[in-house]
Amino acid sequence: MDHYVFSGLTTQNQHIVQNLLSQDVSSLIRTAIHEVLHVHPNQLLGRSRKRQYCDARQMYFTLLRRATDLTFSEIGRTANRHHSTVISSIYAHQSKVAYDLPYQEAYAELCSEISILINRKHVKEEA
Repeated sequence: MDHYVFSGLTTQNQHIVQNLLSQDVSSLIRTAIHEVLHVHPNQLLGRSRKRQYCDARQMYFTLLRRATDLTFSEIGRTANRHHSTVISSIYAHQSKVAYDLPYQEAYAELCSEISILINRKHVKEEA
């Protein structure tokens, strides 16, 4: 995000504002992951290295990166991870999407679910 937008805020307050801006999107993605991949948010943000959880984290980081202007460090903070973990997860996601058919299908289903959740939220806000 443009650092000039928050020029009057302390670094700590900038991070607070960034977290508030990203919370809605990240919680939407976590909800979709829970519904499609059956990975509970605690498991998503946990330390387990089971493939199911790692794949979900890779999708989470990729979707958050594409949907927001957050830096790798800020994305990492949403899951208590370092920026380097986010970068390697996004690279791993790109490889899996290219070669792993079940992963591709799960990712496509996840994107569809996110679209449905956004439409539901938009309808509720209009009502």
